[in-house]
Amino acid sequence: MNERMEGRMGELFMLLCVSRSKGIALWWGPERRGYTTDVNSAGRYTVEDTRAIVGQSEDVVAVPVSAIGGELTTRQIVDLGDGLNRDVINRMKE
Repeated sequence: MNERMEGRMGELFMLLCVSRSKGIALWWGPERRGYTTDVNSAGRYTVEDTRAIVGQSEDVVAVPVSAIGGELTTRQIVDLGDGLNRDVINRMKE
């Protein structure tokens, strides 16, 4: 981990929780609070914070923000499990 962080002092990272990701990436939320599948809502962490967090767990992978949409492909999805989306879909059926 430390070798990969060299030369990235100004870069921000997103933290992927491997064990909780079941087919869809699950990211740490901002300020170490909760998780999200939404890339845009995921927390952004400095190199220092990333080192501290990843150093404590083998379950967390540091992903440079610059990799999103570049090395890592992203897709927009509509979550049908979301209650608000279900309500909208149901109204569209009427």
